Amino acid sequence: MQKTNPNKFLNISTFLGCMLFAMFSYAQTTVTGKVIDEQTEPLLGVTVLIKGSSSATTTDIDGNYSISVADAATATIVYSYVGYATTEVPVNNQSVINVTLKEDLALLDQIVVVGYGGVKKSDITGSVSSVTGKELNAFPVLDAAQALQGRAAGVVVQSNNGGEPGAPINIQIRGNTSIGASSSPLIVVDGFIGASMPQANDIESMEILKDASATAIYGSRGANGVVLVTTKKGRNGKMVVEYNTNYSIQNTTNELDLLNADQFAAYQTQIRANNGNTIAYPQGPANTDWQDLIYTTGSTKTHQFSFSGGSDKINFYASANYFDQEGIIINSDFERITFLSNIDAQVNDKLKLGLNLFGSLGTKNGVSTQSTGLGGIGGGGDDGC
Repeated sequence: MQKTNPNKFLNISTFLGCMLFAMFSYAQTTVTGKVIDEQTEPLLGVTVLIKGSSSATTTDIDGNYSISVADAATATIVYSYVGYATTEVPVNNQSVINVTLKEDLALLDQIVVVGYGGVKKSDITGSVSSVTGKELNAFPVLDAAQALQGRAAGVVVQSNNGGEPGAPINIQIRGNTSIGASSSPLIVVDGFIGASMPQANDIESMEILKDASATAIYGSRGANGVVLVTTKKGRNGKMVVEYNTNYSIQNTTNELDLLNADQFAAYQTQIRANNGNTIAYPQGPANTDWQDLIYTTGSTKTHQFSFSGGSDKINFYASANYFDQEGIIINSDFERITFLSNIDAQVNDKLKLGLNLFGSLGTKNGVSTQSTGLGGIGGGGDDGC
């Protein structure tokens, strides 16, 4: 009987194992590359997936990635990122694949900015309304708060003093939440809490958080709702210069049908007769329609100048706005100049600096067109006079 040499089987097993390992190592190919956007900016967190497998990775802060491919001849790599169109690239035995992702505008329309970042509309559990910058610029307005009127369901926007030029705008999201305190929502502009509302031409998008979930982010300050404003930013590329202007005319639509002098005198005489006074009302020579004296043709004009651009290290956006409104009541007008500047600088791989400036200067000549009736005789005025 022939004896089996155990060392022989051990040597054969070792040899076959080495061959299989070598074959597996030979089949694996490492693919590296960089993912950028259309402005050549690197994209962080892009999902890089081998199609039909579970092998995946993500890009780093510089947009670089590295992934192992089992079959470099037939494999396909899928690149996906929120707000960008998904791209598929066949490997074809390449070891370096650089990809440029294009923005998917249809997908971007479904992204809503909330307190913690961006969320798909379909994933939002709270009540949120979103308004784009294009909608806010549909017609000339005092500021973006006025442009919000009629564009967000459940949000009430109205002037505190009728159509007076420069009258403050009141926004109510959750109704009157207090008798004495303000029911106005919290305004957050580019992350700055309690900021002033910028001009509509400078706004990229606006989101309104309407339900109580806003308090989880901003505390009691968000109890009346939150208006999140994202202003425009500069983009990498050539400098873009824009000039926007418009002019509109305002007139009264319905004037009161008043009595003339003879009709008014007859009316007063009848009242006296009903009260037992037989003396006729003393009629003067005047026959004046006071509406003709106080109403005039109003106008609104705006001018906006902006420039933006950037490079790999710095992006900038700056604008200046001029707003002038002549009221439909004589001697009422409002004039304001505002400016906004956004600068983002990438100092190095770990440090990024930003500068956001906003300022305004305005003058107003107004007349009281509404009253609380607290002034006594004749309705009085809001100041109690």
